[in-house]
Amino acid sequence: MSITDIGKEEAENADTGGVTGDDYERYDVTELEYLKSHPTTAVGGTAVALRYFPGDPDDNNLDRGFAGLVVDDPFLYTGGDEALAGSAVFSKDEGEKGDDLKAVNLEDDDTKHIEDTGVDFDGNVFYGEQIDSIDNDQVVIKLTGNAGRSAICCLDVHGKGGAEVETTDTGQPKINPETGYPDVVPALLEYFDNDEDNYTPPRYYRDTELRPDMEGEQVVFMIQRMRDVKEDYDGDSYWSTVLTATEDGDGQADMEFETVQPTDEFEPSEELLRATSWLESYPEREEIARACVDQGVQIPDKVREYLSEENEELLRELQSDASETTEAEA
Repeated sequence: MSITDIGKEEAENADTGGVTGDDYERYDVTELEYLKSHPTTAVGGTAVALRYFPGDPDDNNLDRGFAGLVVDDPFLYTGGDEALAGSAVFSKDEGEKGDDLKAVNLEDDDTKHIEDTGVDFDGNVFYGEQIDSIDNDQVVIKLTGNAGRSAICCLDVHGKGGAEVETTDTGQPKINPETGYPDVVPALLEYFDNDEDNYTPPRYYRDTELRPDMEGEQVVFMIQRMRDVKEDYDGDSYWSTVLTATEDGDGQADMEFETVQPTDEFEPSEELLRATSWLESYPEREEIARACVDQGVQIPDKVREYLSEENEELLRELQSDASETTEAEA
């Protein structure tokens, strides 16, 4: 089965969601070039790191940025796949802004090679020249938009599910008896309840972290048009598939792949969580204090100090409830 067929199959079968932060440092990409791929292409390399890039702070969008997969020995994969036969890479002209490298498919209906200029993709012109291969030792493969975000979840240590506060059977925040605060499921993305009239896109609960079973593996990121892989779809969205090579063979045509799915098998590092995590739906301090009393956990000092200044009446009520509970248990 060709990898574009694998992507189509994945689309059809998909279920359509003691340390300090000072110790955490993002992977340094200062000297690296950025590779952006467009349908239908497959790019890959040896996975090194997953790097998050915050959004524009001026747009209040820090938690809705994008991520990039840092790879060694990057390549454009074709592998004898007819759907990838038109794949090509362009390198931007000196002085141009934006992505350094573009992977496009010149047989795509919305892509056109402009001689001595570059390539036009969906009406956007990339000024550069076509190159025979990617000669960089290391690049950042940009993973943007919904399709890119889906790929990021496949590669992250805990990309499965959503970040949320753990709750009790009654729906109350589940308090960690050691900290006095609710435990949070440390998934990569925080999702929101949406309806037909209102849509809030998911946000990054924390920075990305490459799952350990992908480190040093040959990973391929393939992007296709959704309408090419889902028969009941005719819009303009993209579909992404993440694959890892199970056999290298003697060349691309001999490579064999398996798909990579999101996992919750691993946990992000404590340094990363302390430095970058923030849950928009985290409970208010009043709710935390009430949950502490109901679950027999001491109210944290900072929460108690806040209530003594902002809601002393509630604090007295909770202290009374706690005393009654202690007496009843005695």
